[in-house]
Amino acid sequence: MGYSDERGFDTISTSSVDDAALVIDRFRAKDSSVSSATPVALGGKIPVPAAPPAPPSPWTSLNRLSVAAELLDIVKNPRRINQGPFNLCGPAAFWSVMASRHPKAFAIAATDLFDTGRGSVGGLVISPTQDLMKTDFPAIVKRLGATAVPTTPTEWMLLSALRNSTRSSIWPTWDGQPESSVSGVTLPGEVETWFNNTGMFSKVNNDASVVVPLPTTTALLQLGGGMDHLLLINANLMVPAGLGAPASGFFEKLAAFFTDPFPDHWIMLVNHVVIDASANTATFGFWTWGDTVARAVVGLDLFKQCCHGAVSSMTPGPVGDFEVPSGPPTA
Repeated sequence: MGYSDERGFDTISTSSVDDAALVIDRFRAKDSSVSSATPVALGGKIPVPAAPPAPPSPWTSLNRLSVAAELLDIVKNPRRINQGPFNLCGPAAFWSVMASRHPKAFAIAATDLFDTGRGSVGGLVISPTQDLMKTDFPAIVKRLGATAVPTTPTEWMLLSALRNSTRSSIWPTWDGQPESSVSGVTLPGEVETWFNNTGMFSKVNNDASVVVPLPTTTALLQLGGGMDHLLLINANLMVPAGLGAPASGFFEKLAAFFTDPFPDHWIMLVNHVVIDASANTATFGFWTWGDTVARAVVGLDLFKQCCHGAVSSMTPGPVGDFEVPSGPPTA
């Protein structure tokens, strides 16, 4: 069966990459190392003169120039966002949608977040705690090893800030650490609220459940016309695509007995689900974990057990210049 990155061909956005790049250029120009004689044009078409140096960022371990370069990479390819070892798949999927559909708004929110510790995407206010912003991210990378943390400092800032500042009081607060799995969990209602609070989407549907699988609802999802679908799954659904491995050993299997009925990961649908009743399979394409676009062919029983529905959004507006790089999926 052929594979098509349907989401990648849908370029509807409310602003352009150049719009976002100009915001990022102005942000970069505030760095004290950029002299007034140095034009700044990381990505925008108009050189930006250096600005007066900004006060120190409340993100004490992050660097403005690195954040600027990483933000530009994200608006050029929102699928590069990588949660790495952090249990932040929900925020990663949300920010990937925002950076692709609303790149200028994304850039403004991200740069304000670095500058002041507070950023807004439309009506969604992101205001993390001082403790989070003082977290030493390089120390986390050093402790785990660089290969274990593909997440960039900017990605960690964005994902952590969203999770930390929008958490219900009944949950522990996200502290930015990879060991804090429980506080990183994102529920369907939270993803729905994030999209709705921005005010930037013409339609938001929450057809996901943490209690029961919803395979029929997911199989009906269509792409195109500004639609994005964030699927809530049990990660076993990705094993046939070569991502992860089934439980092995007594204790792993025992733990899986209790956890397998429940979802534990968010992915983005990139081509619609095809049900082949005669072959007893479901085929679909998805994005997860930073530039990983995979095609999965799974048994219908596994699909029915692991697929817990989706939170969907529709972006209105003109076609922007954003295109997701597409190509053959990973095996």
